[in-house]
Amino acid sequence: MTAVRLPDWGRSPVVTELARPLPRDGQVLVRVEAVGLCRSDLHVIDADRGTMPFRPPFTLGHEVAGRITAHGPAAAVTVGRRVVIHGPWGCGSCLRCTQGRDNYCDRRAELSWAGMGLGLDGGMAEYVLVPSARHLVPIGDLDAGEAAPLTDAGLTSYHAVAGIRPRLGADSTVAVIGVAVSDTWRSRCSAH
Repeated sequence: MTAVRLPDWGRSPVVTELARPLPRDGQVLVRVEAVGLCRSDLHVIDADRGTMPFRPPFTLGHEVAGRITAHGPAAAVTVGRRVVIHGPWGCGSCLRCTQGRDNYCDRRAELSWAGMGLGLDGGMAEYVLVPSARHLVPIGDLDAGEAAPLTDAGLTSYHAVAGIRPRLGADSTVAVIGVAVSDTWRSRCSAH
């Protein structure tokens, strides 16, 4: 399979041919339909050695939408289902991870990665291997190009609003800064 990998700190990403991963245990293999390139990817690419805990080489990309193509025997998923992948992965075994709160992993400081595309192979490839089905969210017929950025850019915004939501009343005003509108949404909005 073709993948875009960071070969080492201080080097440009390279297009590489790799063997397709084979899922085992509870792992799930997803064929990538769309992957976002966000500012975090650029920070990783531009990082100096020692500024991040990650160990190159690894495949970039943490905003991913795709289709389940295979799984290990312990994964209860449906082959063919379209999904987005929640990218922050923790250790998988601490209390927070077992509660589905990998972004607050108790062992984060010990890990040499932060998840898919951030120290572990990510979605800038034809396939990505996901360690657990709990990182998958079904998207039905939602456009993959619109769904992929929701896994990071969308969740970041949602997380910010969710944190203040209890303090917002019916007469509250909220400022939203930095919204980008896709051509698809622009055409849908102008049609109404």
